[in-house]
Amino acid sequence: MSNEPQFPMKPVKHRLPLYKVLQQEIKDYIVRNALKPGDQLPSEIELAHQLGVSRNSVREAVKALEMLDIVEGRSGAGLFVGSFSFNALLDSFGYGIMFNLTELSDILEVRFHVEYGMIPRAIEAVTPEQISDLRVIVDQMHSAAQVGSYSAEHDRLFHQTLWANVDNSVVGKILDVFWGIFYQARQQISLPEPRDLMRTYERHARILEALETRDIKTMQESMIFHYEGIKDRLKYIRASHR
Repeated sequence: MSNEPQFPMKPVKHRLPLYKVLQQEIKDYIVRNALKPGDQLPSEIELAHQLGVSRNSVREAVKALEMLDIVEGRSGAGLFVGSFSFNALLDSFGYGIMFNLTELSDILEVRFHVEYGMIPRAIEAVTPEQISDLRVIVDQMHSAAQVGSYSAEHDRLFHQTLWANVDNSVVGKILDVFWGIFYQARQQISLPEPRDLMRTYERHARILEALETRDIKTMQESMIFHYEGIKDRLKYIRASHR
């Protein structure tokens, strides 16, 4: 590389599996040197030399980081900082929950705290156009519930629209990951549809009404009420898998 980094790597000392240690060293190197997506990294040979390990060990660590889009290998050009994607996390989570219903509950708890905590921001940023869009979605949920139908897409669109105006680029991505996880769960462990479709509609309608009146406390209470319904579905799954 033409420009020497301000913070080069040092030989590693490790107790964890070596490839995990090397992954962390490479990530730390990216952060310490404030590298951005597209910036070039040292070659595998240079990394092996700096870290005092074999090239095969470095290659194993690099391949794992490539799967997370943290590192990008370009044929004939070398290694570069990748554009991190949440898709890799989604794939990993989706595979793991096939075997662990507790993790699915834990993920739901994280999602709840993200949404609950962002309620003041959502109320601060709400617009008439957003209320109108949410009203259309809630009306569609009501119509579907009246004929005994449920659409997870309506549910996803409601939450996506709910946070659309919040000035935080990560919130939407995180919630998209959660929705992807639950979509995979529906395929893998037969996640049941809500048992009371009208109540599901009412839970969303209460959130919308609180948002429209800019009532933080009521919206927080409505969000808790909404998540109780999802928790009930997970309890049903646990009981059916015993």
